[in-house]
Amino acid sequence: MNDNVGNFVSFIEKIVILVILVSTITAILFEILKMIDAQYVELADLLLLFIYVEVIGMGKGLYDLKPSSHDLSFIYCHNRSVSTNHSSRKRTLIQSYYSMRLVQLC
Repeated sequence: MNDNVGNFVSFIEKIVILVILVSTITAILFEILKMIDAQYVELADLLLLFIYVEVIGMGKGLYDLKPSSHDLSFIYCHNRSVSTNHSSRKRTLIQSYYSMRLVQLC
């Protein structure tokens, strides 16, 4: 019985991680299309793309291994910030990225 629950939770975790990865890839495409449409690239746009790449890398790591607490908190911050407007979302993601980096240094 315990094995079934563990397998079910593991399955749900992997599904959620796949949803996060697909959402991140979609966000990357929208960001690139926005830059093409505006014909202008800001530093914040480039940093946001780096953060998206970092999220994809963490998603791959989470899919392969058990997640650690600071990885999950970063993904939570990422998903929470998607509901805000575009410039606020960029600021939140950049702040979350540097916060995560500081946690990893400690």
